[in-house]
Amino acid sequence: MRKNFLVASLLLITMLMTLVMGSRLNVAAAPVFAPSGGDISIDFAAAAPFTYNHLTGVGGQYNQGGTNDAVESLEGGDFECGDIVVFFNAITVDDGASAGASTIEVVNSYNRFTTSGGAVGFFTINSVTLQTSDPGYISNGNESVSFVDASTPTQTIIQASITGVEPGETIILREQVVIQCTDDPASVTGNIQTALESAQVTAGGSGTITTGQQTVPLKGAGSLPTFTPTPTRTNTPTNTPTPTRTNTPTNTPTDTPTNTPTDTPTNTPTDTPTNTPTNTPTDTPTNTPTNTPTDTPTNTPTDTPTNTPTNTPTNTPTNTPTDTPTNTPTNTPTNTQTNTPTNTPTNTPTNTPTNTPTPTQSIGGLTPGYWKNHLTQARQYLPLNLGSYAVTTTSQVTKVFNAMNCSSSKPNDAIGCLAGHLLAARLNVANGANACIAPVIAQANTFLSGGTVNGVPGVTYIGPTGTYTLTSAQRNLAISLKNLLDKYNNNISCP
Repeated sequence: MRKNFLVASLLLITMLMTLVMGSRLNVAAAPVFAPSGGDISIDFAAAAPFTYNHLTGVGGQYNQGGTNDAVESLEGGDFECGDIVVFFNAITVDDGASAGASTIEVVNSYNRFTTSGGAVGFFTINSVTLQTSDPGYISNGNESVSFVDASTPTQTIIQASITGVEPGETIILREQVVIQCTDDPASVTGNIQTALESAQVTAGGSGTITTGQQTVPLKGAGSLPTFTPTPTRTNTPTNTPTPTRTNTPTNTPTDTPTNTPTDTPTNTPTDTPTNTPTNTPTDTPTNTPTNTPTDTPTNTPTDTPTNTPTNTPTNTPTNTPTDTPTNTPTNTPTNTQTNTPTNTPTNTPTNTPTNTPTPTQSIGGLTPGYWKNHLTQARQYLPLNLGSYAVTTTSQVTKVFNAMNCSSSKPNDAIGCLAGHLLAARLNVANGANACIAPVIAQANTFLSGGTVNGVPGVTYIGPTGTYTLTSAQRNLAISLKNLLDKYNNNISCP
């Protein structure tokens, strides 16, 4: 009996353990239905500068259509200190990803200093939103975004978290940052770098999102307009009133009372009483009593000499000459001459010449961004040839400049960047800028016409929509020519 009970108990325990283990295996094997890192791709770009208001940030789209799409690089000549600059992350989820919703984190950085150390960069976050009105935005509308400001002393860093990321969607993240100029742009060189640093799935699915090395540089920070009025207002009121009020009242009362009383009383009383009483009584009594003693000895000599000589000479000469001449010449010339010439010349010449920068005038170049936004001005200099390609309309001007993806390593972008800088340089020369760039323009035209430059065969440029294949030597030459044209257009140097 007891043996049967033990066997039954063992069987029951075995069945229970089987059920528990089975349930655990089922839970562990349950699939996670949500996109993972390998299902998602991200493009980092900036809004075309002429498609939105730089003061308010209103306007600008990632997929606006035509020539108004987002760009891969920016030009300093298109912006001013204090402007808002718009950047995008276009997040695309593969149609075949696991169904469900994931949360992803996207980290973008915006440098606060130029590549040469100038204090001109992106210091302030204006807003972080989803661009739901963009024609390229495709979703079911259940996404949301929040962000953390993870900035460092040298970079503005935005960590954006987006929920509701599902298969087949294209979600466009919009970030607006502000250009701040601590240094005068005329005194700095280099570019302001921005980058897509990283991305990952943090909930739902999992894994790192491959982003590559995507950057959108703002090139030529030195071509931002200068801020000359700022230092002028600061210095003028500080220096002018301070020395004028301080010196005038201090010197006048100090000198006048000190000198006048000291000299006057010492010299005057000493000389006057000594000489006057000595001479007068000696002469008068000696002569008078000698001749008249016989007739009137008693009355005459007694009264006359006593009263007359004593009182008259003592009082009159002493008081009058002492006060009048002493005070008048002392005060007038001393104070007037001292204060007036000292303060006036000191303050005026110091502040004025310090803040006026002049490097732009030496070359007179304007950036590709400037010409892209001043098509009416560019129109008067058309047609212009870029190698074998004739630019005859402002529409072509815009397309050439929009194809300038100078931060890319692709062959098409190397040619597109060279063509854009060549067009800007030719417009600058036609506009009256220094023609010192002419030899480089000639080499670039020869290279883009298929001719040989420095032993390297050229390519035939057929416009911004063409496809180009470059050897290593051709790419290096294209970049070398582009760099020379770039420095000219940004007023940095001329070969």
